Amino acid sequence: NWGMKQPSPATKSSPIITQSPQKMRSFSEIQKEEETIRNNEDHMCRIDGNQWFVQQRERAASIGEIQQREQQEQEMLDLIEEQKQIEMAIKKSLQEENAAKKKKQKKKKQNQQR
Repeated sequence: NWGMKQPSPATKSSPIITQSPQKMRSFSEIQKEEETIRNNEDHMCRIDGNQWFVQQRERAASIGEIQQREQQEQEMLDLIEEQKQIEMAIKKSLQEENAAKKKKQKKKKQNQQR
């Protein structure tokens, strides 16, 4: 990858791509266009008049952003856990209600048989 330029969002819509194939340009025109595009990007390092391509690396998020993301994830996990507990409580109360109804029905049947 060293020395290979990755296309940036600015170069994806360059005039080179959008030109119609019918219009022919000279090699020098193409070079000038590409040079102006490269000069407008932050990927060039100039040392003693020489230009060097420096590949940009994606930087890690700031500590604050990482902590905020982790806090949001923890809040989401807490909400999910709370939801699970609520669902378990509802399930338990429904099971108890059903058990109580069955017990009542069983007593009714026993009272009717006597």
